[in-house]
Amino acid sequence: MALSTLCALFVFFSAGCYSGEAAVAIIGDSVNLTASKSCADGEFKLMAHDSKVTVATFINGAWKSEGRYQNRITHSSPSTVVLTDVRYNDNLLYEFFCKGTADTIIQLEVIIPDDESVTEGERAQLKCYSRTKERPVKFMRWEKDGELVLEQERGPGLRYGTGFGERNVSVSPDWYPTGDLSLTMEKVRAEDRGVYMCYTVEEDGGKRRGNPAAVRMKITERIPDQNTPPTECPNEKPPGEKGMSAWTIVAIIGLGLGLGLGLGLGLGLGAFYWFRSHRSNVSSGPGAESSDVEMKPLNGSAPLGSHVNGGPS
Repeated sequence: MALSTLCALFVFFSAGCYSGEAAVAIIGDSVNLTASKSCADGEFKLMAHDSKVTVATFINGAWKSEGRYQNRITHSSPSTVVLTDVRYNDNLLYEFFCKGTADTIIQLEVIIPDDESVTEGERAQLKCYSRTKERPVKFMRWEKDGELVLEQERGPGLRYGTGFGERNVSVSPDWYPTGDLSLTMEKVRAEDRGVYMCYTVEEDGGKRRGNPAAVRMKITERIPDQNTPPTECPNEKPPGEKGMSAWTIVAIIGLGLGLGLGLGLGLGLGAFYWFRSHRSNVSSGPGAESSDVEMKPLNGSAPLGSHVNGGPS
């Protein structure tokens, strides 16, 4: 039986066909389709199996396309074709042909992710479910943009991807009996945005994708509380306000000293004149003793109308 027929039957029963691994693409993204080896000195092309449409041909050291795949093919290497702007109808079986012989068969699976929006700093829970009951599941796995986030065995075995070990990332300890593979992530960061995928791996190495197969997490930047006034530094001046110059400060101090001295001098002089005037009025008032001395005639006679000892003799 031809290789393409065998692989087609395998795809029909297992929803996956690959010489290495099946290719998976998020709708709208790009995906690499890679042959198991390059083709030297012969025609090398990639074809869509169902329609026998040529997707790309390796010409003069680069992959080129035409027809409905035109402008959607990018050269990566002599054995790798990059299919851009993936569409749902790209969910097909692809074959690399070297000198007219099928070399590599790839099943491309196109996935439409669920969207999950989370505010920066909050908790995220990415839903994923899988039928695990009575299945020989060895472990479950979460990936972000193709890189490991978390791998949890049915037993205590647990492995984290780079940068996630120190984070509070987890799945339910009852994921196997319940089939709930949902991922919980505390205090998400801006760099956590991306496409997350979950699946189970069975004892024979077969993979089974969860439902939904992928979640695209979007991170919303946290906006500061508008009701909370900004904290001001005690020494901080309002915008546009300038400090006083040294000369201005000296002038203000000099003016204050001058006013103080003038006021003190004025009060002192006023008090002096008031005290002097008050003392003069007291000395010349009623009941005060006169300093004048009565002059008597030299002959000892008393003037007319004068009385001695109370009256005339």
